[in-house]
Amino acid sequence: SGAAVDQEMFARAPSASRFLASGRVPPGVAEGLLAAPAAPAAPAPAPAPAAPAPPAALPAGIDRVAFDSLQSMGFARDAIIGALRASSNNVDEALMSLLGEGVAEADLGPPPPYPGMNRGQPLVAPPPPMPIALHRAEPPGVDQITALGFSRESAIRALRENDNNVERAVESLLG
Repeated sequence: SGAAVDQEMFARAPSASRFLASGRVPPGVAEGLLAAPAAPAAPAPAPAPAAPAPPAALPAGIDRVAFDSLQSMGFARDAIIGALRASSNNVDEALMSLLGEGVAEADLGPPPPYPGMNRGQPLVAPPPPMPIALHRAEPPGVDQITALGFSRESAIRALRENDNNVERAVESLLG
């Protein structure tokens, strides 16, 4: 303590004995100054370390080792449990899921409406859609068959059924 150090320093100082011999020190103080310093108090024993808390119970079917491994990486309890369930306790698959590498495209939402959006490029209107033919092109030979008196629809159907062969189409129409 600070008082013990002061007493020891006073007792060892060369002028201390002259000061004490002068008689100007009140009775009882001189004895306290010359007394041997008190031994330092023994430190208090350190408290016993607390026993580690038992790990929280996991839902049925969740592998404790896999859970602890992922938890040591800092992932949240509920996220780990969900990832382990989805991966049948496969740590690698669960980790990929937790890192977001197993996200399906459907989970990402719709794509941007225009090319270049969200990439720092200026927005440009998309090109107009290409016209779509709503009917199939007529097979060759329709005019030859209609010239014989058959309807256009019958000629087209007969040609398609006979690989665009005009002779076989006319034979099928004649029956």
